[in-house]
Amino acid sequence: MSTILIQGAYILSMDSQIKEIKNGDILIENNIIKQVGKNSELTEDMEVLDGSGYIVMPGFVDTHRHVYQHLFNQAFTNWSLTDYFTRFLGDIGQRLRPQDIYVGSYIGYLEAIHSGVTTVLHWANSTNSYGHGLEILRADSEIGIRTIVAIADSVVAHDEDANFKNMLRLRETNSNPLTQIALGALSNDVERLKRSIKEAHELNVFATVHVGGVPGEAGLIAHLHEEGLPLDFINFAHCNQLSEKDYELFVQENMSVSITPEIEMLMGHGYPPFYQILSKGGRPSIGVDTTSVVGADMITQLRVALAYTHSVHNERVNIKGEEPSLGVFNAKSVLEMGTIDGARALRMEEEIGSLTPGKKADLIMIDTGGHQTAPLYDPYNYVLMNVNAGNITHVMSDGRWMKKDGRVVHDPVDIDLLNDSTRFMREELERYQGVRV
Repeated sequence: MSTILIQGAYILSMDSQIKEIKNGDILIENNIIKQVGKNSELTEDMEVLDGSGYIVMPGFVDTHRHVYQHLFNQAFTNWSLTDYFTRFLGDIGQRLRPQDIYVGSYIGYLEAIHSGVTTVLHWANSTNSYGHGLEILRADSEIGIRTIVAIADSVVAHDEDANFKNMLRLRETNSNPLTQIALGALSNDVERLKRSIKEAHELNVFATVHVGGVPGEAGLIAHLHEEGLPLDFINFAHCNQLSEKDYELFVQENMSVSITPEIEMLMGHGYPPFYQILSKGGRPSIGVDTTSVVGADMITQLRVALAYTHSVHNERVNIKGEEPSLGVFNAKSVLEMGTIDGARALRMEEEIGSLTPGKKADLIMIDTGGHQTAPLYDPYNYVLMNVNAGNITHVMSDGRWMKKDGRVVHDPVDIDLLNDSTRFMREELERYQGVRV
């Protein structure tokens, strides 16, 4: 049995009962948090880490990331959403080889870990064959990060049963306890979406769908609800440009919502709907989306969420003269979105999302000793406004160190595979005028 003691740290537990502990200890046995408090007893077989000068908090839960697209690292930053649909989903994505999916997933997981992500919903919308899916599972197994892999392919118009069957086959193949296979459903055909939701629910498969990123989907959630569809085990991503009734239902029915603020503003999905949900008492979660457009850092997304939501609130209060309706929405609130609220959105709150005895040992350690980030007054403000991947020196997922002393512990991806996939991608991208390669 492995036993790890982190001693004397500033603990931000994200647990409403434990709260914050200055100079606190965290005891981990195998992959489980056993104690969170003070003055834990030392034994000879413990791995002891000096936590003084560190903030320790749960690892980030990214509820919407196209991990494999890290192979395109910022190549699409200046593309609109229409460009993405036509150039990538309608073209390049259909020609990706299984090797490319493996390479992109491998380096994408490493980049997520580097910035403190310990759980990620991988929206794998280029799983064009069973072989492509196997390469995602290979990367998952080699890296060991906690994942939900949503199986979907790049083609919008195809045999509606093919992707579902592919997902089920991969679900049967998967033997990794840290990977859950889910369904990536499409919203462009409402009748098909209904069938997908019903089928996924009957088989107890978690499902996720992009909604509201294009005009014309306002009222979709209300329609699905009126049809009596089981919406409690499906994650809705983006959710821009929906109706007030849709937003009310998200809160009323405790639905899973993931907002990816930076990319939604860059690519034209619509304004991130934080205010619409928060003002009704809801708690959305947050994702990066794709690092083919934005950076991989979750804290950036959280910071954007706080700034954007306050800007909307301030406009309503100061310019339109409306009464404040957000209550206290601050750095702590948005860090909760990136941890415990993310765990709730993935229906994993009993396992992860807070530093609570009995939960899995998913955590990060943030070095507060650098002069460029001193001094420390409010720890939540400090994390949100000062921290970047370089300050996150230790990352643990399921009781295993994924990053330690500032270095990701995994081997880099095979350089020959990386070079070959990069060459292939450059050739694909060069066919589009204006794409710099």
